[in-house]
Amino acid sequence: MAKKEGYQLELEGARFYEENFVPSLFENWAKRTVEKLSLSDGDHLLDIACGTGIVARIAKASKIGELRITGIDINEAMLEVAKGIEPEIDWIRGSAQNLPFDDQSFEKISCQFGFMFFEDQVKSLNEMKRIRKRKGKTIIGIWDKIEANEGYFDLLQMIENIGGRDLGQILRSPFNLGDKDEINEIVKSSEISNYKIETIRTKVEFRSIDHWIDCDVKASPIAEEISDQQYSELLKKARLDLNKYLTEDQKVRFNMSAHIVTIE
Repeated sequence: MAKKEGYQLELEGARFYEENFVPSLFENWAKRTVEKLSLSDGDHLLDIACGTGIVARIAKASKIGELRITGIDINEAMLEVAKGIEPEIDWIRGSAQNLPFDDQSFEKISCQFGFMFFEDQVKSLNEMKRIRKRKGKTIIGIWDKIEANEGYFDLLQMIENIGGRDLGQILRSPFNLGDKDEINEIVKSSEISNYKIETIRTKVEFRSIDHWIDCDVKASPIAEEISDQQYSELLKKARLDLNKYLTEDQKVRFNMSAHIVTIE
């Protein structure tokens, strides 16, 4: 399967993604990203592969002085949802490989869980370096390999058993750059020199097993490939085999692991 610059969703999928997937999976990570950016009064933040805008919105909610924020994404549906939620942020459609900004335009840059989808990752890093001011900071989040993310590894086995390897590959794709050594080689191949890579873990939580499965089907390209029969079978099997992740109040909770690249 060829790499695409992000999970390409239609408007209905993007709305479901924002309402369900963002608070369950991405919001806690976005808070960590904003914390690591060390935003200051007068900074201009660019959030690359911004999706529906959770990092940008959390940054805005920090109310840090004259902070300016721009979000850029290749997916029009994601941007439409982002604009509807927070029209005061500048939302721009564009590619990470050809960022439409002048040299040294931003103090801070974030890229949360989009980097692994970029067609030319080295070029995107060089673009980030080009547009960032010399004393700025860039934070890039990349999911650890799927084997290190217990809940998703179990879900992958289930999806492949029901729908085959092609369907499983869609779920696996966000984790395809999970090897820390591979990330290191990519960064070393760019013009960037001052960086570090750390691996961190945090809890994610879904309202129920059904909600978890809904998020990973309806808010991903799996929705276009899975049949109603396969979806019904997946739900039935998940209720039986994934209940080890249930809390006493029947919520789903497990650890997720990600690599954080900090560039200064």
